[in-house]
Amino acid sequence: MLYHIYTEDKPNLADLASKHFEGFTILKGIGYWQGEPEPCAVIEIIDDKNAWVDINALALLIKQENKQQAVLITQTSLDRNILV
Repeated sequence: MLYHIYTEDKPNLADLASKHFEGFTILKGIGYWQGEPEPCAVIEIIDDKNAWVDINALALLIKQENKQQAVLITQTSLDRNILV
């Protein structure tokens, strides 16, 4: 499974994600919320097992710690995961 958590970019994201996952990628950019630009980040996590409980817990933690109105989670099924 491929999971993405879309959130406002804050310095604590790696620390928060590390509480739930050993490996992840943080992609940074500019997002728009209610017409206003803001620094954004996407936390990308690939997990072989169903990690929904941990993904949801991380998203809620980010929302609470960073005082956000919303955090978006997406889940995509992958045909194959190969580590070379």
